[in-house]
Amino acid sequence: MVNPMLGWGIQQDDAGKCDSIKADGEHDRRMSEAVFLNSHEAIIVTDARGHYRRVNPAFERLTGFSAAQVRGRVARLMATPDDEVDLLREMLLSTAERGRWTGEALQHTAEGRMLAVRCSVTALIDADGDRLGYMAILTDLSELRRASDEIARLATTDSLTDLPNRALFQDRLQQALSQARRRNQSFALLFADLDHFKEVNDTLGHAVGDELLVVIARRLRDSVREMDTVARLGGDEFVMLLPNINRAQAIELADRLLQHLQQPMTLDGLPDYRAQASVGMVMYPDDGVSLDELMRHADQAMYAAKRGGRNQLQAYTNEMGASSKASFDLQRELRAALELGQLEVHLQPKFRLEDMAVVGAEALVRWQHPRLGLLSSADFLHVAEQHQLLGAMDTWVLQTTLEQIAAWAAQGAWPQDWTISVNQTVSDIQQSHWLSQLETMLAMPHLQARWLDIELTEAVWARPTPELLDRLGQFRALGVSLSIDDFGTGYSSLSYLKQLPVTGVKIDQGFVRGMMAHERDRVLVETISELVRRLKLGLLAEGVETEQHRQQLLQLGCPLGQGYLLCGPLPLAEFGQRFLALQADGRAVLA
Repeated sequence: MVNPMLGWGIQQDDAGKCDSIKADGEHDRRMSEAVFLNSHEAIIVTDARGHYRRVNPAFERLTGFSAAQVRGRVARLMATPDDEVDLLREMLLSTAERGRWTGEALQHTAEGRMLAVRCSVTALIDADGDRLGYMAILTDLSELRRASDEIARLATTDSLTDLPNRALFQDRLQQALSQARRRNQSFALLFADLDHFKEVNDTLGHAVGDELLVVIARRLRDSVREMDTVARLGGDEFVMLLPNINRAQAIELADRLLQHLQQPMTLDGLPDYRAQASVGMVMYPDDGVSLDELMRHADQAMYAAKRGGRNQLQAYTNEMGASSKASFDLQRELRAALELGQLEVHLQPKFRLEDMAVVGAEALVRWQHPRLGLLSSADFLHVAEQHQLLGAMDTWVLQTTLEQIAAWAAQGAWPQDWTISVNQTVSDIQQSHWLSQLETMLAMPHLQARWLDIELTEAVWARPTPELLDRLGQFRALGVSLSIDDFGTGYSSLSYLKQLPVTGVKIDQGFVRGMMAHERDRVLVETISELVRRLKLGLLAEGVETEQHRQQLLQLGCPLGQGYLLCGPLPLAEFGQRFLALQADGRAVLA
């Protein structure tokens, strides 16, 4: 006999299970629907023939199509015009064999755009194994692609100028080489280096230097053809690849480029600045047939342009290769010369134009080369600058000169009212240790700081940074004089001239030589003389070689001179004998 309570209990339990199963199924259905509607990924459901049945809100946001617009249409969601058939065949084969397919494709939007998407397609199979349709989940790859493209751009583009960088340029040059070989074409390669860029950086600051590089990059792009490539290798070095061009056309383009660079520009308050560049040119296949050979020869041609006076184009010649080797050998020997004592200091006297009385001297470096003989600074300073030897050389010249002046002063041979001028570079004097190094030198017995006159090129004074002004003020506090060398050749501002701690000005020898034949040079010398006199500064003219120069300078108001009219640079011992009444052994002549 069945226990009614037990039977009832069993019946109630079975009914509860049925209700629970129904409730769970409803809950799962509602959860699935919530997932479908709230997913951040676009979801598509199609029938077995690939017609849209449902799309979720994420799909509508992604594509701009509403569910009503696509329902019943064929889901061409992954097609591009070229690979639609192949992509569809791959997807159908994969879903037939494995029930799923995953890959990247493009998705049409309502605006007519194509979105890059990651697509996962799953075949929907019922309990009997019949295919009901497909479900596709789309992930937008646009942001990922943009990020990837930006990473690639940063890896191949100069961040300052937005030009191709060295890596991208070398890739394009290699492509140009391959194409030129196949088509039997020629192309040109231009290597440009800005003239005096270091002075701009040192005196006006790196922000102004960067501003100049951006302007130069824009002007270079504007000067070449659409098919050409302009790239920045680094620093102030730019290269231009000119495909399918002959030598005459390349020279014409390069000349136009140089003219464009020299158009006046304003740099952070510095008006009418005119940039200049030295440009080297090579032609494929005449000047090289490999990437390395073309780049090396273009670099050699560029340095030939610098040695030739800057601001010009030089086409590569075979002689430049030999010259480049000689320059390389010279820089190796120059490093050794500093250690082996082959450098010498020579002194050139400074004198009053009125009576030719000596008032001091300028220290100039010479190199007693074991093979080439005595070399003047013009023969090797460009090599020293190119290979970062100039700072060490300048320091050696300063130390050697001051030691000699101190020795002469100890004998009572150095006149109390004379000065000794020594050239220095602004990058050196801005070094943190340079001031203390100078103080140590000036502490030598018998040496007086007022005898030393440090000469800096005119570009230093154009728009000096607060840090440089502070350093120059520290020099003046030591009692050292400061002079502007080669005045008139750069871009000095008179308003800055009156504010700076400068004590003297040297007129460039180019104006002195030209004033006899050119009215503009004569007027410029006269104007400088009047200006300096009113500012109560010292004034000296370089390149005084004839009596006519002396008379003309006196007439124009210049009191001091330096040049071969009196004497060229002399070795220390010879200078001492001739102008300090010293004996051949360096001792003072006894009264």
